[in-house]
Amino acid sequence: MKLPDLLGSEKQIKWANDIRQEYIDQLAQDEKLVEKYLELKEKSDDDSKELKDLQRKMSTSLFADMDQSRFGSIITPIMGADLADKQAFEDKVQDDTEGYLFADFSSKEEAEKCYEQVKQDYLKAGGQKVWDLSARYNEITDKYGFGVENEETDSAYQKWFDESEKVMFNYLKIRWDNKIASEKSSAWYIDHRLNKKF
Repeated sequence: MKLPDLLGSEKQIKWANDIRQEYIDQLAQDEKLVEKYLELKEKSDDDSKELKDLQRKMSTSLFADMDQSRFGSIITPIMGADLADKQAFEDKVQDDTEGYLFADFSSKEEAEKCYEQVKQDYLKAGGQKVWDLSARYNEITDKYGFGVENEETDSAYQKWFDESEKVMFNYLKIRWDNKIASEKSSAWYIDHRLNKKF
């Protein structure tokens, strides 16, 4: 990854460079954690102790969803649950663009640009398959009625959930890589460190 030169005073640049390198190293470690988790999940049942231990570690990793960890909110403006369903995503985009001030955007245009990039990153991560599986699950629940559990609904839900989990990890990796490869502000790294956002 080609890293941009950071802007700021000599002292700020040195500190921010150190912080940036820490997170490059942590991302590499966390990526191995994700790979181990996904591999183990395919082989063992959800109640295994090793899998639960990995899930606990995942919740403090840089790949944790923003509803699980403070890390996610600095890299994506939307939770995994809202990304995994196309209608939920579109509703979130509409809410945040119309009420952009409440969503911490300075303008409607800024919100639209942000969410367009989110959409492109999610689709690049494999999100279309997640949206297709979500649509299939919704069709089945419409057929039987919401809340009715049977083999068909359980199977459709599990396929959707498993794929959405994998794609969310891919999406967060894309977001982190893009942020680190483009962020030139020493102050961004320092501010988040001082505020303990990561």
